[in-house]
Amino acid sequence: MIKKLILPVLVIAALFACEKLKTSAVCGSYDVSMRYVADGEKLSVRINGESLLLDLVPSASGEKYDGILKNGDTLTLWGKGGEWTMFINDGQEIICK
Repeated sequence: MIKKLILPVLVIAALFACEKLKTSAVCGSYDVSMRYVADGEKLSVRINGESLLLDLVPSASGEKYDGILKNGDTLTLWGKGGEWTMFINDGQEIICK
């Protein structure tokens, strides 16, 4: 009986653990979903349907990830305390909600 209960509990726990690694946000006019990979060294991002992998870069505070979009624009996502901000080509900050 106990063995039958263990598997469903483990599956549910795994689903909740994975959910914590995913974040969805609207950053200005961009729909963004993020997922940590490689123990947080990279951030898998889907922005308006385009997928890319951002690299963790040094930051004075919080987490900062950089990458290049297919059109050549640079993308920076900076997270601190659960809040995210996006920058395209180091331009004006775009607050994510």
